[in-house]
Amino acid sequence: MEKLLENSLADRLTTHIAHLADAPHAAQRLEAAAAFSALGVPNPSHEDWKYTDLSDVEKLDPLAGAPIIDLSTIDLSPYRIAGMDAVELVFVNGRFAPAISQEWHTGNQFAGSLSTALMQIPEPVHAHAGQYAKVHDEGFTALNTLLAHDGFVIYAAKNEIWDKTVVVYHLSIGTHERCWTNTRNLIIAEAGSQLTVIEKYISLSPVFDNDVLEIAVGANAHVQHYKLQTRYGDAWHNGTTRVQQERDSQYYNATITWSGGIVRNNLQAAHSGQNCETNFYGLYLLDRDNLIDNHTLVDHAMPHCYSNELYKGIIGGEGKGVFNGKILVRPDAQKTNAYQSNANILLTDSGTINTKPELEIFADDVKCSHGATVGQLNQDELFYLKARGIAEDKARTILLTAFVGEVIEQVRIPALRDDLLEQLMIELHKLQIKF
Repeated sequence: MEKLLENSLADRLTTHIAHLADAPHAAQRLEAAAAFSALGVPNPSHEDWKYTDLSDVEKLDPLAGAPIIDLSTIDLSPYRIAGMDAVELVFVNGRFAPAISQEWHTGNQFAGSLSTALMQIPEPVHAHAGQYAKVHDEGFTALNTLLAHDGFVIYAAKNEIWDKTVVVYHLSIGTHERCWTNTRNLIIAEAGSQLTVIEKYISLSPVFDNDVLEIAVGANAHVQHYKLQTRYGDAWHNGTTRVQQERDSQYYNATITWSGGIVRNNLQAAHSGQNCETNFYGLYLLDRDNLIDNHTLVDHAMPHCYSNELYKGIIGGEGKGVFNGKILVRPDAQKTNAYQSNANILLTDSGTINTKPELEIFADDVKCSHGATVGQLNQDELFYLKARGIAEDKARTILLTAFVGEVIEQVRIPALRDDLLEQLMIELHKLQIKF
């Protein structure tokens, strides 16, 4: 624990750790404490964090609870997706809010809090929780394991097909100073099942969300997962998602971010069976001095698997964009097909993008490609639209919409696609007014 005591954040955890012997899951939490002692808070001296400085996080007190909010004052209607029949789970300042949620349990389907899941479906929860996001992977994962008291669990039993989409609202409200929240979350899709989950991050006050989500995709199961950070204010975020795919499974992720002060999304998928399919799509907009960092990894460990990744960004103001995408093809993963692309448009001279697509290939019978582009709006196309009587700001919006449209088109839920497109037009119009 010597290193732990040298760290200012760790100092504030010392008393907490001393009382872990009698806490639920004490062994896991003590292991997490030891892991954090060794790892500490990530900083730019670490290669994966060289562009993302979260040193201010160390000044926050992770044990200081966020205020308790009167749930009757919360109105979710501005954030709902029109025309969508959904099961809703709500977390307010990192705490599950059952009074305004709809926990769902039919025997073969479950959506609710982790604490309820441990009582109602303990076997699948214990089989998967903590198996994919390990405390020794990263300091923030260790801290989440140490401090998280609850989260959401979404479960589909074998061959179960969810008719409803599950929407999880992560809402921060009523805090005057930036507070720290941790949720530990789990999605389980057993063999042959199908489910769709949308996470919506909504920030009306300062927050640092440190969330971990583990996803188990069974044989021939299909999971769609959307992570939306489109109304995130000035929030700070570190989100870690670890996906484990069995044979013939499909996992689809779309991460859409156009607000937040400092946002770091860590997304990894690993193939543990043949014929897996993985799709990652991302869209990020920066309009001031905020930072959005997307780190992805697809671990091809088995043969005959496919992955496709497309991320696009528009950077305005003094925004900082980061994309680091890695495709790892292990020696046994012959017949792998893997594709990755990152494209960016800079609207200002003061905006920056650091993009690093990576291929690490240890098999010889594969088809893999990657690429990254950074540029500005095409002036010939802009001139063409203006010559036909279209105002410059409108012309720019049209071109930017066309640029990111390839990502929006990949959203598989029509109601969500329409909702995102409507919001996108508003955001792009704001960008044109500013820049």
